[in-house]
Amino acid sequence: MKLGPNRKTTLRQKIDDVELGAGIVLRDTQQAFAGSPCRHRAYIGPMGSGKSLVLCLVCLILCASVPGNAGVIGRYTRFDFNRTTRIRLENLLPPALVERELPNGEGWLIRTSDPDRPSTLWTAHFDEAGPYASMDLGFFAIDEVNGDDLSPSVPEEVYNMLVARLGRLTHVRRPYGLVCGNPLGHNWVWKKFHRDSPDRLPDHEMFCPKPYENADSLQPGYYERLEETMGPEWVARYVMGSHDVFEGQVYPELSVDRHMTDPFEIPAHWPRLVPLDHGMRNPTAVGFIAVNEDGVLFPYDEHYEGNKPISYHAEKIKQRLPAMEKARSIRWPADPSIFAKTMQRAGSTYSVFDEYADYGLDQWEPAENDVAAGRNRIKEYLKGDKIKFFRGRVPNLWREMTQLHWHRARTLGDRNVKEQEADKDNHSPDYLRYAIMTRPDPAVPLATVEAPKTPGRRLGDRAARAYRQAVKQRQRQEEGESDYV
Repeated sequence: MKLGPNRKTTLRQKIDDVELGAGIVLRDTQQAFAGSPCRHRAYIGPMGSGKSLVLCLVCLILCASVPGNAGVIGRYTRFDFNRTTRIRLENLLPPALVERELPNGEGWLIRTSDPDRPSTLWTAHFDEAGPYASMDLGFFAIDEVNGDDLSPSVPEEVYNMLVARLGRLTHVRRPYGLVCGNPLGHNWVWKKFHRDSPDRLPDHEMFCPKPYENADSLQPGYYERLEETMGPEWVARYVMGSHDVFEGQVYPELSVDRHMTDPFEIPAHWPRLVPLDHGMRNPTAVGFIAVNEDGVLFPYDEHYEGNKPISYHAEKIKQRLPAMEKARSIRWPADPSIFAKTMQRAGSTYSVFDEYADYGLDQWEPAENDVAAGRNRIKEYLKGDKIKFFRGRVPNLWREMTQLHWHRARTLGDRNVKEQEADKDNHSPDYLRYAIMTRPDPAVPLATVEAPKTPGRRLGDRAARAYRQAVKQRQRQEEGESDYV
């Protein structure tokens, strides 16, 4: 792949007397994407920023410059590919470089500097991974990797399968994986490619064009018309290229400036909340939240791990308890399902709660689990700036709160169904919902705090004990036992 003179404004590849990219002016971010040495590259930005153009051009140059190369390019559906990406490719591909077109519109054989070794460019639909399990690829390209309600996103497993097929052409010394699209929050593309992602993979880089970077290549007033007619969240994603908002977001109110704070030493007497969302196959998420005198909630710590036994989670929770010894009150709301006796051991049934109790944590109380009411209460807290997340201390809570979205309709017929949160990566938002639904009381100013007259368990502990006693009484009644000794 060759850049133009001094890496300025052109990207060209000349095969004999035919030149790819002649007359095309590329912007700074397009040039950086095309000329990057990174094996895996993502070009993610606003509408009108020339994403498909540079993706198609790079694919054609990879074919023309490497004899015998083989690559695949596509979108989620072949219909979308044929009416968008394919047209772009055909406009860029000089007829003189086409050895022949593959049958059924499946791609092209493209001439190279070696007349006996043309390259192959297949076209594809990326709605499932199976068809690509046996391909040998020198590169792949996914156009519009991030979708919306009517054009879904390409699944991560498709990307992973394509990556697994790279490098099987031994004569292609450096295979490439390329994707482009609009931002879609901190989804799997962001996690794999963005420089701010803690999970960014080696040799992966994301290129994000600036707002209006390509404006002079568009019709005058293009972006202005969008800003006048579309909502602020749509403009943030599709015009400004923001990764912090996306269509269908449950909590668009979240703001780093308003809802995140630098960690500080929490006054020992502030009330605490320790909500639990236990996971069997999913991660177990436990929050540690303090409440100040104004009723502001400060999520300051979390335990978030999967594929671990309850003994492990219990130990991690107990390690944090000494810091709460002087708290005026502690509430322990938990997913009510943990109290159901759904497991068996030695001929008797028991619950997740029973197992936590075996490891010294019998304080949990059933949380109010009205999802709609809890979601609305969280929104009210956010609107009133009544939640302040400790920066860097609750990364999973912040990530899942910002990424939680409504279940996306897959067909037009699904679009009138009841709104539901997507049942994925929602464990931390669930425990925050449990905490807020306890209607936590604000801290009492230290000067007015009186020492308890008699020692005893805290309110949350007493509620849990009363619940356990009621359950045992009901069990005895069901078994025909007397309530009297």
